[in-house]
Amino acid sequence: MITINLLASERRRAGPAPAGGKLWIGATVAVVGILLVWSFLLIHRSGQLQAQINDVAHQTDALRPVALQVQQLSQEAAALQGEEAVVRQLLAFEMPAAESLQTIQAVIPSNVWLTSMATSGANLATFDGYAFSYPEVARFMVQLGASGSFENVDLSSTNADSIGDRNVVRFEVVGTLSAHPVTSQAQQGVTR
Repeated sequence: MITINLLASERRRAGPAPAGGKLWIGATVAVVGILLVWSFLLIHRSGQLQAQINDVAHQTDALRPVALQVQQLSQEAAALQGEEAVVRQLLAFEMPAAESLQTIQAVIPSNVWLTSMATSGANLATFDGYAFSYPEVARFMVQLGASGSFENVDLSSTNADSIGDRNVVRFEVVGTLSAHPVTSQAQQGVTR
């Protein structure tokens, strides 16, 4: 009996591996080596970054009370600035009493006397008083307007009246306070 091996024709002889296979294995080993080195570098860099993150977290925890204090101080400063603005608005409408009284004392004629002085609204001043004559009332108005402390001085009303047996003129004069009242020379000497 004769046997024929039909598979033998497809079998090849085992010989040395082709050079392309060695190159493929070498390239694979090199890529794996590079990937291992890179992963070690990334792990090291990740550790450094985590240490920096921890340092920043500790610094943030240490600075948090300071930041809260700064925020509270900023809020208090804003509240004080608001209060200051309100006070300035109120002072803008307030009649500067000392300066105004010194001005009135300097400009009032000797035959004129005031019974009341009041302010209302936006710096409107009203003067009620008596004089011995109409020219004295006019002189008071002119001197009041020329003082620099009052503007738009106008006669609101006059009436003939009598006090005891003496004839007098009852008057009402209105004017607005100037933005910057002029102080007397005596007061300027005190503030220097």
